[in-house]
Amino acid sequence: MRLISFLFRTAPGAIIAAALASILAGLASTGVITLVNGALENRAAASGRAESFVGLCILALALTIVSQILLVRISASSLKDLRLRMGRQILAAPYRQLEQIGPARLMATLTSDVGAIAGALATLPSVVTSLTVLAACLVYLGTLSWKLLIALVIYAAVGVVLSLLPILAARRHVKLARDVQDRLFEQYRGVTEGAKELRLHRGRREGLYSRGLQSSAEAYRAHSVKANTIFELSSALGQTLLLAALGIVLFVAPRIDGMGSNVTSGYALTLLFMATPLSYTFAMMRIIVGATVSYAKIRQMGLSLTVEDRDEQAGPTSARWNRLEMQGIVGAYRGAREDESFTVGPVDLAFVPGEIVFLVGGNGSGKSTLVKVLMGLYAPEEGRLLLDGREIDDKSRDWFRQHFSAVFADFFLFRDLRSLGVADLEQSAAEYLELLQMSQKVSLVDGEFSTIDLSQGQRKRLALLGAYLEDRPIYVFDEWAADQDPVFKDLFYTKLLPDLKARGKCVVVVSHDDRYFEVADRIIRMESGRVVEGSADFGSVSAPSEVDALVPRGSLLVPS
Repeated sequence: MRLISFLFRTAPGAIIAAALASILAGLASTGVITLVNGALENRAAASGRAESFVGLCILALALTIVSQILLVRISASSLKDLRLRMGRQILAAPYRQLEQIGPARLMATLTSDVGAIAGALATLPSVVTSLTVLAACLVYLGTLSWKLLIALVIYAAVGVVLSLLPILAARRHVKLARDVQDRLFEQYRGVTEGAKELRLHRGRREGLYSRGLQSSAEAYRAHSVKANTIFELSSALGQTLLLAALGIVLFVAPRIDGMGSNVTSGYALTLLFMATPLSYTFAMMRIIVGATVSYAKIRQMGLSLTVEDRDEQAGPTSARWNRLEMQGIVGAYRGAREDESFTVGPVDLAFVPGEIVFLVGGNGSGKSTLVKVLMGLYAPEEGRLLLDGREIDDKSRDWFRQHFSAVFADFFLFRDLRSLGVADLEQSAAEYLELLQMSQKVSLVDGEFSTIDLSQGQRKRLALLGAYLEDRPIYVFDEWAADQDPVFKDLFYTKLLPDLKARGKCVVVVSHDDRYFEVADRIIRMESGRVVEGSADFGSVSAPSEVDALVPRGSLLVPS
């Protein structure tokens, strides 16, 4: 019912038209069996019904084609809407929730679940036609003998219950198999993203295979076998019950007074005709049940992805600002499967334009969590975040985030730069590519990088290029120089950062490069989630370095 409700919300008019076509096709098919039964009873009148027989066959074929075409189009449109809706919900969901759900579960939902629904929607035209044929056949049987029909309906009701009970049990195994898929996707991520580490450690590699992939694959196989076995037994039970009904009609019904041979023969022929749509409906039940499980997963995902309440009247990004404050901020990090969270704070900090701030501390000290709260990726547990005195709340958080450009330690490199809205994009990008010594490897073609199949350090330079092109008021760099050679590390600290500062940007750098701490106007040190703020005034950057061979000191690297 939820799937049908979803389809009706997508295209109610087309659904009604397709349903009517399917119903009429089923009625036409039932009319064919009615003519056949009549011809068998009255051979003399059979020749006069030939035209009607041909007409009904053509009508049934035409209506079936129309209904299938309509429902195929509706299915495709519904799937498109489902994919877009899921994508929109994920894009609008709070980042913290996406972290807790995890990429494996998200990818399983977007691929496996959507595919399962696609398979089920493709079967709907034939299922609707089959159900209509079954219903119309029952009506026709009622015209032959309503007493026998009542007995048959009671018998069929018991048979339906007996057939559906196993299907409910099968659905449980389908759901368990689908849950195993989430684990399989997570393990596949380990196989692909951890390829280097796995090849360096045979024990870990074998463990991932035996305790991970092999165990999950076996669990998936076991639940699938149980579910499909139950479906087959249910289908066999349905066929057996139909044959039993045929036996009752042929051998029991004639003993009832007033039950003529024409009635029994009509019932027998119609029941045989019903065998094909009934068998098809049972065969499609496993696909439909799988789709209901997947749709429930998607609905659950949609309910868990709380869409942020955005203030569409928040206004444009503040190119000119004076002060960003964190007042009593407490932030927390919660992993995908962690019951306990890591807490940072309370924090009281302020940032102003035209300064370079280093955020330093050991691993696990809370730097990343603090940065995510600072940029609005995490909503603070306690305290206030203010930009020029305006408190950032749920409605204005998306507006606030537009003030930041960042290159994270686990950055993602987007190939397409056209959405950045930069005038003379290719010319500006060419200048940066030359500066970063990437022009021989990468160019911009129709607003996209010609390739991103590069080393990690080179990909990070392209991510830096994208951040510069965004030209936001506040920049955050999380260990950007960690993958760079000494020349580009020196370029980053002694040229790029000072030039951003000269343009009035506030630059926050997460770094362990203590030899460049003198570049900072302030250093914020973190320990165990606590912040110790210390200001540093080390004077100007000292002696020329190897980077001066690339860019003369004092030049403006970032065009305004």
